[in-house]
Amino acid sequence: IRLGPDGTVKEAITLMPEGVDGYVGSIRALGDNKICAPVETYSDGSYSQKLLIIDLTTGEKTEVDAGNDYRIMYQSFGGSDGNLYYSGDSGINLVDPLTGESTELMNYINSDYIYNYGSTFYAINSEKFVSLKSEYEDEKTTLSVCTFEKVPDDQLVPKYLITVASAGGSYNFREQIVEFNLASEEYRIKYIDYSQYNTEDDYTAGQTKLQNDIIAGNVPDVLITDQEFSASKY
Repeated sequence: IRLGPDGTVKEAITLMPEGVDGYVGSIRALGDNKICAPVETYSDGSYSQKLLIIDLTTGEKTEVDAGNDYRIMYQSFGGSDGNLYYSGDSGINLVDPLTGESTELMNYINSDYIYNYGSTFYAINSEKFVSLKSEYEDEKTTLSVCTFEKVPDDQLVPKYLITVASAGGSYNFREQIVEFNLASEEYRIKYIDYSQYNTEDDYTAGQTKLQNDIIAGNVPDVLITDQEFSASKY
């Protein structure tokens, strides 16, 4: 329901197709004149996930097929610039509303930030983000507002770069990397978690990509292995 400044109803906007069962998630604002809503539909035994983007000025509706990507559906957020973003496990991504394809703009580890599931984000623009983070420790909940702004390349302090890769999550490893990077004046760790490439259809896609990168010569300095990713073949 679109309301006027005085609270009166200006317009009712249909989000769910008539006669179709489903669910509409939280609505996001995209800039000043667009809204975005995740819509799940169930019809004739089929199920679909789509983002519905509506231009409030023209009434034009655009559907983004989210496939099986829950991140675009439920971790996406808008910006004052009118773009659509989502927060994944490794960073913040820009989403193309026409194709659904995403491009990583900010990596949490490279920004010395530990991501907590449930953190909320907002985009000032594609180079400046704000998050609200909640942490619980020692029976106390702490809320903090974090601001991230892209630093020009010529302002970065030169350091020796160590590339560390894994095919799965390593407990508490991200925290250790951030602590090291903040403390070291000479070295910096770049972490690549290949499990980000896994899909619901292929849970080993990340391992395959890592193997292909190694074969192609893109070899990390340090490789973390576990019971699911054996080092014996290397």
